[in-house]
Amino acid sequence: MNSFPHLFEPITIGSMKVPNRICHVPTDVSSSHRDGSVSERDIAHHAAIARGGTGLVIVGAASPNGSTNRSTVTNLVADEDTYIPGLARLAEGMHRYGAKCAIQLQHAGRQASLPRDGKLASNDQAINFAWSQSHAIVYANADEKKKTVHVLSTDEVIGIVEEFSEAAWRVMQAGFDAVELHAAHGYLLSQFMSPLLNRRNDRFGGSFENRMRFPLAIIGAIRQKCGAGFPILVRFSADEWVPGGRELPESLEVAKSFERAGVGALDISQCVQESPGAGFDPMQYPRRLVDIHRGEHKKGCRHPRDHEPLPSQSRVLRSYPGRRQDRHGGSLPPAPRRPLLAGKGADGKGEGHPAMHLLPHRLLAGIHDGEEGNILCHQPPPAETATSRRCAPQRKR
Repeated sequence: MNSFPHLFEPITIGSMKVPNRICHVPTDVSSSHRDGSVSERDIAHHAAIARGGTGLVIVGAASPNGSTNRSTVTNLVADEDTYIPGLARLAEGMHRYGAKCAIQLQHAGRQASLPRDGKLASNDQAINFAWSQSHAIVYANADEKKKTVHVLSTDEVIGIVEEFSEAAWRVMQAGFDAVELHAAHGYLLSQFMSPLLNRRNDRFGGSFENRMRFPLAIIGAIRQKCGAGFPILVRFSADEWVPGGRELPESLEVAKSFERAGVGALDISQCVQESPGAGFDPMQYPRRLVDIHRGEHKKGCRHPRDHEPLPSQSRVLRSYPGRRQDRHGGSLPPAPRRPLLAGKGADGKGEGHPAMHLLPHRLLAGIHDGEEGNILCHQPPPAETATSRRCAPQRKR
């Protein structure tokens, strides 16, 4: 029995009609070729998620400039037209099963793996974060593991705006239905938006308006190059979980700014690299451990559940990176999340679980409580069945 009929209703994001409200949120699976081109493993991984019935699949972490910014050593790149044929094959692999698909454009900034030196950042700082991508591999033999950074000039910031818009155009030409901007977790856009991380004194720093100028300029450039009908999604951290960082009251204003700029959906996440503990609790963590840790760190700060939901007319996707999590970062079984799954507080539900291909089938089959509802990572992708066709109807040839 399907206990969550709202979850399987279609939803419209801009000009894109998604067959259901289950979304695979972007994760950098880091399985592309060394030059950033699409691999067969990329295609197989995302096609399996679409075949399982997920309505919207967002491919994670494509670099708008592979020479100055690689989030991992084998993430996707979209800085040349030569990448379009491979991206088109990737999109077709998901469209084949009726899913809609988007690519997330990410500039890793200070948290990049490559190049080794001179990371592009809003501020002059050297960093050494435990969960910085590929850090232990790329810097395994370095005596000093802090990453030097290159502070972006005003002209360089404007140049990156153009790089994002050109990458979005290539994504659109490859047949993707939408594009997402990664403005969370301390990456470059997140650093510019954060009241804690942005220390600039030019037009891109200081006031709320100035901190929003960079991401809004990218959105405007994409709409100009790709047309207003091409949907843009934005992932950002609604609470950065660190003193001096953005909290929900400012995030309400962020959401309104993005809506006015024409963003079709908000992908709500949390934390930055400076946040205490793990950003997203590993699967072996006890339930709520990370959330309790943050609560101790931020005594006196209001908890997100004390605030009203983001009042934006843009679609709101609640993200659950890693294993199944609630919107505050702690892991929860499906039952306490039923208000979200039933359509209260969010327009869609997003997960980035390794076994995402199993979720729609289990929800349709009524397997969602207790241990039997857990999604097991070791299970292979399901064969194409009548159930999968119910989740995501086959596209007509």
